[in-house]
Amino acid sequence: MQFARTLLAYILAVGVLFSTLAGGVIWLVKPASAVSQEARPAPLPQRIADSIERKKPFPVQEPTIAEPKPVKPAMQEADVSLAPAAPSLRRIRQLSPPREPRKRRSEPALVRAKPDVSVSSSSAAPTLGTVTASAARSDFPY
Repeated sequence: MQFARTLLAYILAVGVLFSTLAGGVIWLVKPASAVSQEARPAPLPQRIADSIERKKPFPVQEPTIAEPKPVKPAMQEADVSLAPAAPSLRRIRQLSPPREPRKRRSEPALVRAKPDVSVSSSSAAPTLGTVTASAARSDFPY
């Protein structure tokens, strides 16, 4: 008898714990009465509704198939005679002889232009009273 009471108390405790656990799961899964079963969309502002209407594609209309028009010939056929084409004149350009290489600007002018007149030893130095004309430039006024 003692054993039966202990077994009955054990079954009752496990049943209470299991029923509260199962009731909580069912309570979480069951939708609340405040939420309606129907999904109602929220009202859209008018400017958004107009924007959606503008973005909708136009309905595609099937084109009506019309009878094709008879094709007119683009050109009329006629007997013609073409003049023979003139032979093309091709000239081979003659190459000019090679040019002399240019002188470098870095060389001094005296090296490039050699004097043709030789200086003779017979010419004497000018004496003191003699005026000589010189092409040399002088900044000295006297």
